[in-house]
Amino acid sequence: MNIITEIGLNHLGSTEIALEMLDSLIDEPEIDGITFQIREEVFYDSTAPHKKKLPLSFYRTASEKVRRAGKLFGVAIADAGIIDDLQPIGVDFWKTLSWDIGNQSLLQKLKRVSSKIYVSTGISSTEEIVQCSKTWKDVVFIHTSLSSDVNNVRLASMLHLRDRYGIEMAFGLHSDFKEVLFIAASLHPSDVFFYVKHSNDAPDGKHGFHLSEVAETCLKVRHSTKVMGSSHKDAILTPDWVEKK
Repeated sequence: MNIITEIGLNHLGSTEIALEMLDSLIDEPEIDGITFQIREEVFYDSTAPHKKKLPLSFYRTASEKVRRAGKLFGVAIADAGIIDDLQPIGVDFWKTLSWDIGNQSLLQKLKRVSSKIYVSTGISSTEEIVQCSKTWKDVVFIHTSLSSDVNNVRLASMLHLRDRYGIEMAFGLHSDFKEVLFIAASLHPSDVFFYVKHSNDAPDGKHGFHLSEVAETCLKVRHSTKVMGSSHKDAILTPDWVEKK
């Protein structure tokens, strides 16, 4: 299972913050991949810090740093028009945003340049995911919900889609109840995605993990994958700390 940390837009339009976050993450041995999010052009109106665009040259530097560290470099995009600019810099995987599960032109163009595509399903129904999987058989669907209500996490849906339909499922955290990440990891998705932040001012401030929490979070994710174990329970010797009568 891959651990993918998402910087997203949490760099707040600052190359300095973005580099600081990047350098911190590439030093973490348990991280397998790092992503940035690039929105459509009209999004960048500078009305908020995270609505300021990083230059294309930054992503070239970021890709080189990430890949040199032996990790995967990913980009979450909303505009097919930027694919041709990004593809030459070295993108290992791509991610579509939750409202683009039906964006056929975007998926078609991504499929032409990459074999590894993740489709986020934050506002999608089970029926929409199943239908999309029939057309796009090789993509990985990220089970997530853009709702902050813990009742909408519905990890059972992730298992249903994987076990009933044979759909490859990853998990992405958007819940304010961050412990959901570890519960999801125990169910062995193909990958887990979680946002990281430099400060609480970040757009993913509520459900993102601070840079100082990332190392411990990754270890908890790894440990969580072990708790399901085998269906067979073995007998063990009584531990010394148990006070027997």
